[in-house]
Amino acid sequence: LQGTSVSLTATTVDHLRQRYARDFRPDDAFVVVVGDIDRAALESALQGAFGAWAAPRDPPSSPRIVEPPSRARVDVVVVPRPAAVQSALVVAAPIPVDVPPLHAPSAVMQTLLGGSFTSRLNDNLREEHGYSYGARYGYEVWPTHHSLVSTTVSTAVTIPALEQIHSELARIREPASVDEIARARSYEALSFPAFLDGGASIAATLASWLERGLADDLIAGYTARVLAVDAAAVQRAAERLVDPTRQVVVVVGDVDPAALARFGRVTTLAVDELLPLPAP
Repeated sequence: LQGTSVSLTATTVDHLRQRYARDFRPDDAFVVVVGDIDRAALESALQGAFGAWAAPRDPPSSPRIVEPPSRARVDVVVVPRPAAVQSALVVAAPIPVDVPPLHAPSAVMQTLLGGSFTSRLNDNLREEHGYSYGARYGYEVWPTHHSLVSTTVSTAVTIPALEQIHSELARIREPASVDEIARARSYEALSFPAFLDGGASIAATLASWLERGLADDLIAGYTARVLAVDAAAVQRAAERLVDPTRQVVVVVGDVDPAALARFGRVTTLAVDELLPLPAP
């Protein structure tokens, strides 16, 4: 999906065939259909379309959970873009592999920190300081376990913006106010039905849940669990998921790498160094 001139040039038709044979197979697939259709007619249509699709002899690979590397410090990666008027900033960090999907306290914490337009990061960088058009924080538990802060800022305020991001990552580990928790809780609860808004959304959401093996009761009770989250639960989630001392800061822009040494160990990469060559 992405690559450099070097990696794309080295990719062959055989690479594509091998990837297709590994990832597209009938014994590792399912179909989700949402609409006004008779089940018998649907099964007949599917049989006609996919009935001749033969499975390879080797068993399908098990879903691979990507465990994040252990980190004990902050690393800063700089990708120079001379004369860039903005810096693209990403702060990535591992999160524990046992954080469950649809974990209500973690979701409310995410909303409070950077999951909505009125989140702390957006209020800080956009409304209070005018550094950015917007900033977000989110975390993933499938198939990787990591969190990301992402934003773009004017080149001149790259360092102050990173300082504010760091301060918000530290502050989220402290108790939040009752009003903040109530607002984040309501936002998360009211946003969840959008995942079931219309046929396409229902199909995509169910496909994701089936792929991850989520139980129906986990889904059905999610909103109620969100509305029961309190400040103590949010703080516990933040203490588990957010650690400003263990992260990778990526800066793409026209910034002096030496000025970023205050945040951690600095490495400079050229754009063509970012992606490895495909496997032979």
